[in-house]
Amino acid sequence: MVSILFFFSGVTALIYQMVWMRELVLVFGASMFAISTLLTAFMGGLALGSDFFGRRADRYSNPLRVYGLLELGIGGYAFLVPFLLSSLIPIYQFLHGLFHFSFYVFSLVRFVMAVLVLLLPTALMGGTLPVLARLYKNHAEIGKGVGLLYAFNTLGAVIGVLGAGFILLPALGLNKTVLLAATLNGAVGLLAIGRGRSRLIPVETAAERAPVSLPKGDRLRRRILLATFALSGFAAMIYEVVWTRILTLILGSTLYSFATMLATFLLGLAIGSFLFSVFLKRFSRPLLLLALVQGGIALFAFGGEFLFPLLPVFFFKLLEVFHSEGGIISASKFFIVGAVMLIPTVLMGGVFPLVIHLLTSGGSSSGAKRKTETAADTGLGSIVGRAYSINTLGTIVGSFAIGFILLPSLGIQKSLHVAILTNAALSLLLWMQMRDMGEARLWAVGGVGAFLVVVGFSTPAWNPLQMSSELFGKLSTLDLLFYKEGISSTVTVVQHPTLAKQPHLTLAIDGKPNASTTGDMKTQILVGHLPMLLAPQAKEVLSIGHGSGVTTGAIAAHPLAKLVTLEIEPAVVEASRLFDPFNGEVLNDPRVQLVVDDARNYLILSKDRFDVIVSEPSHPWRSGSSKLFTEEFFRLGRSRLRPGGIFAQWIHFYGIRAPELKAVIRTFHSIFPHVFIFYTDAGDLILLGSDREIAIGREEIARRMAVPAVKKDLSRADVYSPFDLWAYFLLGPKEIDRYVGPGIFNTDDYTVVEFQTPKSLFEDTISIHMADMKGAARGGDLYLVQPDEPNRTKGEAYFAIARGLIRNDKENDARELIQKGLLLHPAAEGDWLLGRVLQKQGDRPGAARAWQAALQKDPSHPESLLSLAQQYQEQGAYDLAEPLLSRLRKEHPEKVQAAFYHGVSLYYGGRYQKALEELNQGVIFSEPFVYYYQSLVFDKLKKEAEAKEALGRFIGSLNDWRKELEMDPKRFSALPYAKQIEWRKKNGIQIPEEERMALLFNRMVAEPLNHLYSGTGLFILGMFKPATIELEEIVKELGNQAAGSIVQYYLGLAYKEMGQIAPARQALETFIDHSPLDPKDLRITEAKRTLEQFKRATKGGS
Repeated sequence: MVSILFFFSGVTALIYQMVWMRELVLVFGASMFAISTLLTAFMGGLALGSDFFGRRADRYSNPLRVYGLLELGIGGYAFLVPFLLSSLIPIYQFLHGLFHFSFYVFSLVRFVMAVLVLLLPTALMGGTLPVLARLYKNHAEIGKGVGLLYAFNTLGAVIGVLGAGFILLPALGLNKTVLLAATLNGAVGLLAIGRGRSRLIPVETAAERAPVSLPKGDRLRRRILLATFALSGFAAMIYEVVWTRILTLILGSTLYSFATMLATFLLGLAIGSFLFSVFLKRFSRPLLLLALVQGGIALFAFGGEFLFPLLPVFFFKLLEVFHSEGGIISASKFFIVGAVMLIPTVLMGGVFPLVIHLLTSGGSSSGAKRKTETAADTGLGSIVGRAYSINTLGTIVGSFAIGFILLPSLGIQKSLHVAILTNAALSLLLWMQMRDMGEARLWAVGGVGAFLVVVGFSTPAWNPLQMSSELFGKLSTLDLLFYKEGISSTVTVVQHPTLAKQPHLTLAIDGKPNASTTGDMKTQILVGHLPMLLAPQAKEVLSIGHGSGVTTGAIAAHPLAKLVTLEIEPAVVEASRLFDPFNGEVLNDPRVQLVVDDARNYLILSKDRFDVIVSEPSHPWRSGSSKLFTEEFFRLGRSRLRPGGIFAQWIHFYGIRAPELKAVIRTFHSIFPHVFIFYTDAGDLILLGSDREIAIGREEIARRMAVPAVKKDLSRADVYSPFDLWAYFLLGPKEIDRYVGPGIFNTDDYTVVEFQTPKSLFEDTISIHMADMKGAARGGDLYLVQPDEPNRTKGEAYFAIARGLIRNDKENDARELIQKGLLLHPAAEGDWLLGRVLQKQGDRPGAARAWQAALQKDPSHPESLLSLAQQYQEQGAYDLAEPLLSRLRKEHPEKVQAAFYHGVSLYYGGRYQKALEELNQGVIFSEPFVYYYQSLVFDKLKKEAEAKEALGRFIGSLNDWRKELEMDPKRFSALPYAKQIEWRKKNGIQIPEEERMALLFNRMVAEPLNHLYSGTGLFILGMFKPATIELEEIVKELGNQAAGSIVQYYLGLAYKEMGQIAPARQALETFIDHSPLDPKDLRITEAKRTLEQFKRATKGGS
């Protein structure tokens, strides 16, 4: 019965630890320093309680009654914690004003305040074990009895972690979970008090409790045992933190991952304590067993270092196969964690019963008494309490050391070595005490000593990329530019293979990509610019989440006075320097103030107010950053905004279900009455909220966009006008309620997005959300045009927005807006745009009809004339195109880009001299094809030299064009001429004059580029042999022209991966000597670095 009660004590204790740490982090911050401070305070209370009640335990005649009162006290105090925390905030703010000058002094202030909250309940928790140990005072096997008690309590802790992490918190939230735990405390307390009435133990007299003088040898042994117990706790805490940091890279930083890791750690302790308690009597030499246990912990922990690099392979394969099977993925996480933790923690669990047994029986397994064992039997509660408090003191030191000293100075792997060396040294110390072991002792001492040397001077090599499951699938082709084990997170920057002019970089935090220079670039830019363009004034700005610095750079492009950028992890700031070419070296801007702090902690303590706050933290389902998407955080942010200021919030809508996404938006809207929502193709939403109506003025937005730095930066997101900005618009204040509807809120108490989103990360949710939001927006306001403006203005606005949508390949959205615009303003512009959409969708007849309709409304509409003429020419109907182009050239002589097409039609009409004049005018807009038609015209005019020269220019221009297209695959895939050739071939249209042009285009442009794209794709997939075949083919096709091609870079890297150093060196040297890229380009830097590696390897080999 006692073990069952103590089992439920363990359940509630870990529920409280999880809940209270979450609540305290909301006040003190989520940095590693803050968490270490809170954990140290938590453990400190346990140690004090264990020592305090342990010293008094032997005076209690009814230990169960005392235990019951302790449980009632814990449960009763749990109700007070939320009120205590809220009352601490004003004190915390006041003390910050006094002590903010010193990080360490203020950390001490945090510790004291955490102690004020946690001391009483944790002290009561710490007192339960020594009080209950008193029940085993007259037990024949004290070590077994107390060990089993500890085992049941730890097993309860496992259930508490799993229950809280996987069931209670996701189902009930924090407050109801605490209420349930407190109720359970009350039930345990009352049952214990009732049970204790029939279980009284005689109280020892003062004389019986008086310490008995021990022989010097026994006193030394006892001190060694207590020191071993303390250092075991020290090492255990290091293992827990370090293993969690490593496994987070593989499993992710979610509540469920943390619960899995903590539960597995505790399960090992419970199993170990149970097994060693049950079988303890079978070991005649418990001190020898303790020495073996310490050595075993060190050995298996060291062995785990070799296992870690293999785990991402296993997990990545599981994700590929079972990404939609949540149960299998969860089970695999337990398997992965258990593979690392279980054996060492089982051995750790055996330390407690072994030490208690040795302290209370003098090392005998039979329980026989010796004369000197009287002291060991006297004051059992005191012995257990003291031992437990000393062990907990070790965990306190470990918690402090790992957070404030080891991780910041040594990193993850060397911190792990500190723990391994500690256990190995303890094993060595214990072996040295067993002088009666003879030769075996000498062998053991020598073996442990050798192990210490091996661990101290040998470190298994870890590939930082291989340790991250989300990067592992691309491991073979990634180039590691930055890796640092920061205070709170592990930060990585990698370079991906790319043919684009700009390098493709990704910044990952704990293995999860958080920013890049490709997919989410528009998001990073727009989340900075949107509030700056719409806020009434934007002079003082706060940016939360520095990341790559691109958003900070976007904000800094505006003429502001002050920009505070927050980042919780210093290593991220360091990594962001690699993104300086993309963020404009924003940290060098004197207006920018970098603050390394937790966002909520900063907002609680800062008195500053801002015109704009941009919040772009990590993902809302990650532990820590999840608290930056709650009602309380939004309210805190609003309190730091000036009236009318704008709060911009990023959130993704991929891998998140509708109830969770709507909960966040609904919560945001409950704090900010006026909300606009924008989106990007990366699957991101940008919420803009204000306490007042956000005035949308086209003229003011255009004025702000005209600032040169702003204009240049926005061009990276294809935004050139206020209408282009509105191509990313989704919902406004009048449509928000229609979309979110009634429902739950995302709060600190119930962080629904954190609890539920990890279950849907691999689901395709984007299309569902887009349909839902567009449905809510249907019939809504445009906002960019005022309701009282003329229909013509409204129609033109729809057309202008549609242009931006077409540019971004959103034809369906563009078509819908064009049709709305035509209803308001049936202009030729609308029909022409509709034709563009239909053309991109492959409906050529529909496009022609739309352009003909446009010309019926405006016979001289230039875009419609040109588009229809181009389509006729693609069909070979040059006679139909010529009158359209003649009209265009006559009525719009400024449209010089039409001159080339007019010249082509004139050529086919036999008007060669006029054709040559037009072609000469259209050169700048139609390279390289204009040179080919010039050669045809010169041929007709019998000017052979000029024809040959023009053909040479055509071939040279094709080569230059191919070089441009090498760095722009997307542009090549959308190339009109390539599509024209394909369409003509499909429809059996042959134009003899253009066959040679098409042949040259295919041979000099299309085929080499197809080989290049194919070879690069194979390289990215890690298929290096097929990649070299494709890339070598380009070199053959291009001949001398291959020297300046990017093909040399990827060919060199492919050779390197295949171990062919000589050709790799030659290709990379050619690339460096002839590349058109900027000498500072990261690919040139990588090529130089690789050549330097070859050089060092050659010297080393010689």
